[in-house]
Amino acid sequence: MKRFFRRMFYYPVLAVCSRRFYVSVISRFRGVSAKYFFEVILLASLVITVYMTSVTVNYVNTDLNKLLAGFPGFVINKDGEFEFLEQQSPAVIFRESRDNRKYVSIRTPGGAPVFLFNPEHAMVDSEDLPREISSMKAPELVFHITFEKNQVSVFNGISSSAITYRELGMLPGTEVNAATVSANLRVLSSTLMPVLIFITMFISIVFKMVFSIAITSVFGYGIFYFMGVRTTMITVIRVNVYANTIILLLFSVSMFMIDSPEVFVALNGAYMGMLPMIYNFFAAVDFRKNSLGSSSSSSDSRDSSSGEGSDDSGNRSGGGFFRP
Repeated sequence: MKRFFRRMFYYPVLAVCSRRFYVSVISRFRGVSAKYFFEVILLASLVITVYMTSVTVNYVNTDLNKLLAGFPGFVINKDGEFEFLEQQSPAVIFRESRDNRKYVSIRTPGGAPVFLFNPEHAMVDSEDLPREISSMKAPELVFHITFEKNQVSVFNGISSSAITYRELGMLPGTEVNAATVSANLRVLSSTLMPVLIFITMFISIVFKMVFSIAITSVFGYGIFYFMGVRTTMITVIRVNVYANTIILLLFSVSMFMIDSPEVFVALNGAYMGMLPMIYNFFAAVDFRKNSLGSSSSSSDSRDSSSGEGSDDSGNRSGGGFFRP
């Protein structure tokens, strides 16, 4: 258990901050440090999940609750089709199309359409229709749900997918209103949503880190070779498992900045992927110095024992901290 907590909390700090740590990684550690790899990803996934869950719960209880105030009540009839209830909340605003058919549109405070209830196939105003992503350089969050006569369609800004009420498990006689939707969303946001977020984040980070470690290990092996450090590929991979901790750290921080696209993109930029190479370079330099220092120290000890004296200061090389 002590080793587990050391890998989870102490080693990540050393992997980001300490140069001397990498000398130990090369000379004392064994294998590819798979336990560290999975445990530190587990830690990052848990931290991100807690943060995103808190954001989701807060959104459901505040902003989404306000949007749902205008959510009209409806029932699924015996034919599995959408019908508005006769009794509606005063907050529900019905609109009438040019062909005298009613529908309900719910928009965000900024005017972006989110929900459209159109069981009568009304000719809806363009302002109430789902919007496409206008520019890939400035990503927009597009989320639009349309309740039609026989199905629900979801639009993500690029493509649309649909599912019938029967496929959703909404049996004939099922009534839906703002109160039931809000209650169900509160339950989902605090139960199922954290599980889905954690699984998604863990799998995504594993693939991201495997790819990054594979790339930096290839270049790292070249750095070790040209620095005159002859070692195995397994050792280089192990070094890069720890060296890529900085990539995991930046990615984790970026998830806290997801509302700021510029910062999020900057922290996940391709140039950030070069940071582990700095750790590879200093690891090779310090290990080489450490090895040479050890050889020199052994030689000086032999000279001293033979009475020839020594100029060894006793200082160990390879210490200090990274300041990339």
